[in-house]
Amino acid sequence: MAKEGEVSKDVAELREVLNVISEFIDKLPKILNELISTLYAADIGEKLGKSVGEYYKKLKESGIPDDVAIKLTEAYAREAQTPMKILGELISRFSGGRGLREELEELRKRRLEESKEKRGGAEGTEKS
Repeated sequence: MAKEGEVSKDVAELREVLNVISEFIDKLPKILNELISTLYAADIGEKLGKSVGEYYKKLKESGIPDDVAIKLTEAYAREAQTPMKILGELISRFSGGRGLREELEELRKRRLEESKEKRGGAEGTEKS
């Protein structure tokens, strides 16, 4: 049977561990918000756009037909976004999805609108 001093020591250690966990949980929303902001920062979208544009340009320069270059570029763009999608899903699962999934979707929509405004709605005029 454990002595009273040993039990008291165990309780103190458990209390210390729980305090550390509690502090981490208190900091977690801020950490997640910073991570989300980083994932959906406008400059990341700009870099992705430049990368996709360069990829398409290189395909065209190498003589790839338009229809093939477009399909390959679309696939490249989807693949380039995969790490962000996976990380967003992991964050959502980790947090239980309470509010974070909606926040991610709202940020995504906001960035999409900002991107459309920067382009000046040019994508609608390109289709013929």
